[in-house]
Amino acid sequence: MTNIPLCCAFTAAGRRAAQLIVRPLVLLVALCGMASAGSSRDAPALGSTTSATAKIDSLSRLSIASLRQRSFEAQFTLQSTLGDASGQSDYSRFYGPPYYSSFIASYLSDGLRMYARIDVPPDKIVPPSLGFPVIIFAHGWVGQAAAPRFDFDYAASSYYGDLIDRYVKAGYVVVTPAYRGHGRVNGIPSQGIEFVRTYDDGSYLAPQFYAIDILYALQAIGSLENIKWPASRSEKLLIDRTRIYLTGHSQGGDAAYTALAVSTSPLLHEHFKAASIWAGCIAGRIEQGSFYGPMETSEAALHDPAYFPYMPAEWKKSQYTGTIQDGIDGRRDQMYRTVRNNVADQAHADSASNSLMHTMREIDAVAFPQFITLTVDFHYSDRDYYSTPQWNAALVRNIRSTGGRAHAYVYPGNGHDLRLIAGWSPKDATAGRETAIARTLELFK
Repeated sequence: MTNIPLCCAFTAAGRRAAQLIVRPLVLLVALCGMASAGSSRDAPALGSTTSATAKIDSLSRLSIASLRQRSFEAQFTLQSTLGDASGQSDYSRFYGPPYYSSFIASYLSDGLRMYARIDVPPDKIVPPSLGFPVIIFAHGWVGQAAAPRFDFDYAASSYYGDLIDRYVKAGYVVVTPAYRGHGRVNGIPSQGIEFVRTYDDGSYLAPQFYAIDILYALQAIGSLENIKWPASRSEKLLIDRTRIYLTGHSQGGDAAYTALAVSTSPLLHEHFKAASIWAGCIAGRIEQGSFYGPMETSEAALHDPAYFPYMPAEWKKSQYTGTIQDGIDGRRDQMYRTVRNNVADQAHADSASNSLMHTMREIDAVAFPQFITLTVDFHYSDRDYYSTPQWNAALVRNIRSTGGRAHAYVYPGNGHDLRLIAGWSPKDATAGRETAIARTLELFK
């Protein structure tokens, strides 16, 4: 069945956006130059334990077809226990009983040592006969400045603490990959911070690398049964590998969606059963640049039907300093610098050429809805600039067009985290976060 490009599924306002994107395509698309998407299953990794560079030889390494030819073998190794000897901490006391155990494990992704938080259900919860189901949680943007001190959301009232707490107490083992370059354990930093510094802003390529980290974590799930847990968790952990689920938020939703498109490859021995994506920033790389650039810099974008009339409540009018085209040009230039300096086969990328548009499409998971063969729920607000309702609705339509199962849940007046924002949300709006948690758990039954 023919793939439906995301931009073709828009409303009238969205079609105007697609027309605007045509202009920057000529300028932006050389970013995407790639060789043939095919690669062998044993293709070399993008990084190594001795590497301190984020340079890669070709963007073809990041194509969906290439990633679907990889195996992503990995194992978790226990590194530390969170909380004191009994597992108690400010975090556990904040969320209250029943108390559960939280650990940090390491694993290799692209040859880079990174970390994942592992939360195990309370002792009072008896595992099902086949073992505990697993949720892999893809967290949102942290940023290069904060990534080295990422705390795995193990702090009282942390941004994602309520989600992890609810999932664990519902009887799921929750695995939260910290992504490359995020976090430090026992004084040893996660490797790969150079990828965060290079690709995290502007190029919109960071989620592609984070998707790889998620896929390695997925393939490592079985190794949880082989870990020798400390005295606080002395029993063998039995895992139901037929019930591995994926949820992600914001930039993590982008990474999660790419991981979903790759995870259905028959070369993998572990697969997701279903997914729940919250406010995912999911669109093509070029489309993200053509949208976010002007929206972040030009007040005119707020009045142009090609864009979106709602901006984050904390943003100030003083940040709007240019025209729509200024926003497009600035983001295009940032993307070009990143790619020319760090991708060998793009050293001479030509912004005057439109010949590489097809290869960019090979990177974008949104162009391959036929690979999303599991049920996916999308939760989002009707006024979220980061995750527009147009993008989410298009994802649902495209997945359904290939026979897939996708559902949309809209939370009117909510912010990016599915909560209300004082002075910004309409007075009659209802916070959606609790409902979204309940719907996610219902899907994962």
